[in-house]
Amino acid sequence: MTLRRTIWNACAALAVTLSLSVTAAAGESGTGNGKDRQRNSLECIFFRSIYDWRAIDRSNLIVWAPSRRSPYHVRLATPCDGLRFTDTIAFSSNLDGRLCAFGGDAIVVDHQRCPIGSITKLSQDELNDLLARTPGQKKKDK
Repeated sequence: MTLRRTIWNACAALAVTLSLSVTAAAGESGTGNGKDRQRNSLECIFFRSIYDWRAIDRSNLIVWAPSRRSPYHVRLATPCDGLRFTDTIAFSSNLDGRLCAFGGDAIVVDHQRCPIGSITKLSQDELNDLLARTPGQKKKDK
């Protein structure tokens, strides 16, 4: 093996090691299990199963699908003006029948397209914590 090839292999191995270290550190810095949080943030919701929604602030909302027993936290990639004060939102997708955090899916508020950053299935405790952040709302949902 030539010296150039040996150096190249060593650099490639170092890059992979650093990449894995950064990924592991990022997973540990969040709340909860990094693998579960990453898996959950790749959730999708079928349009036909959306039951209800509630805005938390300009960048977060809760979507229930297919019933009030299945809440999802939808984080928007950018803040969406008017989200907290609107009665109606639209969901925009790539026509596959699902709302996902990838592929350009978004919500639309007053003709403003707001891309989805992540969708995470919530436990009852996580739902209660999010609802507690909503100004003017009671802590527990019905």
